[in-house]
Amino acid sequence: GAFVGGEALSALVDALGLVLAALAFALPGEALARRVFPGKAPLSKVIRGSFWRSREVFVAAIVGCSMAMLHGAYVTLFYLGAERLGAWSPQSWPYWDIVATPFPWLYPLTIGLSAAINEEFAFRLFAIAFFLRLTKRRWAAIVIPAVLWAFLHSNYPQEPIYIRGVELTVVGIVYGLVFVRYGFFASFISHF
Repeated sequence: GAFVGGEALSALVDALGLVLAALAFALPGEALARRVFPGKAPLSKVIRGSFWRSREVFVAAIVGCSMAMLHGAYVTLFYLGAERLGAWSPQSWPYWDIVATPFPWLYPLTIGLSAAINEEFAFRLFAIAFFLRLTKRRWAAIVIPAVLWAFLHSNYPQEPIYIRGVELTVVGIVYGLVFVRYGFFASFISHF
């Protein structure tokens, strides 16, 4: 009972932290995005059923799923090419302990969801709107957050240390372009 209670409390604290972190970027990001992208549907409409049945969400889902498949292909090709140049990045499963759980699929889903929520709110919704307002240049508003987001992933075991940043800078620029063209949900779905 103590173990299950501790795990439940840990999950609750983690979920609360995720919500607070997301809100820290979602609220100001939404306000900024409304100013710099006036034609896009605001995120506050997600509570309406009509929003989820809209053409914008349908297109975002198609674009997001398509981008996710292209991202997988890109990463494979990137590391096949980078390996020939001496780069190294292990493709192993570091979570062996979850395989024996009753729901082994749940942990990867929560990791993917928390990364997509935090990073898309921070580096697409907030940062692109912020840098567009600051610089008045769309290319800078897309590239600066992409580079920041990409190189914050440099803590993975890899060689040279900057290879993940190079790989994800391209992905971040594409996610930024997708965000600007198709809205938040397209980049969010792709990231998740």
